[in-house]
Amino acid sequence: MNFTSIKTFFSKWEAPFHYLIIGVCLFFIVKNYAFPTSSNATPMVDKGDTIENLIPLLKTSKFENNLVLAISPTCTFCEQSMSFYKELVGLRNSEKLNVGIMSINSSEKAKQEEMRLFNENELKVDAMGLLNFKKYNIMGVPSLMVVNSKGNVEAIWRGYLNPERAQDVKDFIRKL
Repeated sequence: MNFTSIKTFFSKWEAPFHYLIIGVCLFFIVKNYAFPTSSNATPMVDKGDTIENLIPLLKTSKFENNLVLAISPTCTFCEQSMSFYKELVGLRNSEKLNVGIMSINSSEKAKQEEMRLFNENELKVDAMGLLNFKKYNIMGVPSLMVVNSKGNVEAIWRGYLNPERAQDVKDFIRKL
């Protein structure tokens, strides 16, 4: 292959290559304007946020504050945490703490499966409900939230709780 054949090869592909570069640039321009980056996305639910769609479920509670378990039956950490959830219910009952304990799932099917797991583990929560996790950007399960009757998040813990974080939850609900 000599210099002339290389020059011919590149000149043959020059126009398609330019069109490709222009196409890629247009793609990224459209992508950034049509689909905003995560900095413009709904942030994860956090302390101080209000979850309006929980208010009807919260109104069924006799408590001002509720520990809401955002869980999924397919979540390994959620299943591993069943004994801790049961411990929280026992703690609330034995110490007569002023907190309700509720469970929310993202679909009716998940709620039914969670009810089965609760029954297997002899875990009795005050109420179970549905919440669109994507709408409130509840990305990590399990998430435990203390939510008041107005739907305001007072505290939140995400993910599997090591013994220190589990103790933080117990300490927090004892203060309610």
